[in-house]
Amino acid sequence: MEQGIRTSDFVLCLCTPDYYKRVNEEQSPGMGLGAMWEGSVLYNLLQAQPENRSKVQVIQFDREDINAIPTPILSNNRFLLHEADFSDPNFEQLYRILTEQPKTLRPPRGEVVYLPSRPLEVLPTKERKNVPRSDAEAPERKRELTAKFLDQDGERNRPLRARPGHQPLPRRLAAKARSDAYDSLIDGFIERAVELARKAVSLDGMDPQNRVALARSLFSKGEYEEAAARYREIKEQNGLLPGQELAFLMCEFKLKKVSFEDVERYYSQNRDDEVVHEGFLLFLYELGDKAMARKIVEERIRLHRSPADLVFLAVLDWEDGNDPKAVALLEESTRLDPGQATTWADLGVGLAGMRRFGLAIEAFRKAIQIRPHYQFARLALAEIYALMGDADAAVQPLEELLANGSVEVKRVLTERAFDPVRNSEVFRSFLKRVPGGAS
Repeated sequence: MEQGIRTSDFVLCLCTPDYYKRVNEEQSPGMGLGAMWEGSVLYNLLQAQPENRSKVQVIQFDREDINAIPTPILSNNRFLLHEADFSDPNFEQLYRILTEQPKTLRPPRGEVVYLPSRPLEVLPTKERKNVPRSDAEAPERKRELTAKFLDQDGERNRPLRARPGHQPLPRRLAAKARSDAYDSLIDGFIERAVELARKAVSLDGMDPQNRVALARSLFSKGEYEEAAARYREIKEQNGLLPGQELAFLMCEFKLKKVSFEDVERYYSQNRDDEVVHEGFLLFLYELGDKAMARKIVEERIRLHRSPADLVFLAVLDWEDGNDPKAVALLEESTRLDPGQATTWADLGVGLAGMRRFGLAIEAFRKAIQIRPHYQFARLALAEIYALMGDADAAVQPLEELLANGSVEVKRVLTERAFDPVRNSEVFRSFLKRVPGGAS
C-alpha cells in the first residue's frame, strides 16, 4: 500500500462516512485498520511532499458530503460521480486529468517583438537658491539653537519626547527576554528561564513584570529563598496581584514560615480568581494531595466546564490509567479553547499513548502552528514518526530543533522511541550533526 501510494501518478480517495471514520480512527478498536494505515501514509506524503498534493483526487458517489472528506485533502479536486460514462461531465473531467488530456490547449507562443530603446536623458542640475552660511556665521547660529533647549545654567529646559508608541531599546529587549523566559518555563527549561528572567531585570529593573518573571522562574527552580525575597520586594514597591500573592505564600510555605492552612485560607478567600484557583491546584498536585485537588476541580466543572480545569482533570485521569477519559477531556478543552498550544500537545501525548498516531500527529502539528518554536511538540512529533518507521518525516522536526540550538535534540541519542529508524541512512546522517552523536 505504501509503495503504491508513493509511486503512483494519482491516488483516488473514495470518501464515504465510513472511510472518514476509519482514517480518523473513530471506528471501534480493530475495525478499519487498512484505511487507518492508508490515511497515515497519505498524510505523511502530503506533509513531506506538498508539491505532490495534486496527485490526490477526491471522489464521492450519489451525493456530495463535505463532512466525509478528511481535513488534509479537503481542498483537493472533488468529483461527484453518478456513472462511469463520458456523458457525466464530472467523469469526463476526471478522466481527462488522469490521462493528461486537457479540454482546451494553450495557443502557441508568438515570437518576441524587440522594441527600440532610447538613450537616457540627463536633466540639467537646478541652481541653488540658498547660499550656505559662512564659517563665521556657524558658531552664532549654533548658539541660537542651543539657547532654545538650555536654561541659564546650561541644563536642558525641554524634556525629551519619545515618538508615540516608541519604547527605548533596553525596554524592548527586556520584554523579549521576559517572553522567552515564560516560553522556556512552558517547555520545561527552568535554568534557561531563570537566565532570561535575570537578563530582563538587568535591562529594565523598574518594570515589575520582569521581576515577577524572575520570581516565578526562581520558584520553579526551587530557589524559594530568593523567590520569596523578590516577591516581598515587589509587594512593598508595587503591590502583588492575587495570583502573585498566592505564589509568595507558597514560597513562604516551602520555607516553613506559613502553614498549609494559611495558604488554603487565602485560596478560600480568592477562589473566584482563575490564576489563584489554577495555582492552588498545582500546589496540591505538587504536595501529592491529588484527592483534594480532584474534589475541588470536579466541583468547579459541575458549575462551569473551564478548559483549564478539564486539562487538570485529564492529567489526574491519565495518571490513574484512564487514558480514554483523559483524551475525551482534552478534546473538549481544545473545542472550548482551541488557542492553547500546551493543551493540543497534551492531547497528542494521550492519543499517542492509545496508539492513535494519525490523530496524535494532527494534534502536535496544531500545537506547533500556534507556537512555532514549541520544542516539546516538535520532539514528540519526531518520536511518533520514528515509531511508525518513517525516518524522513522523523528527521524533519529534529532539523528544526537542531537549527534553533535546542538542547533537547540530544535526546535522540538515547531515546528508545527512535530505535525503529536508528539504522536508517537518513537518521544516521542526522546523528552525525548532533552534538555528541556518532562520528
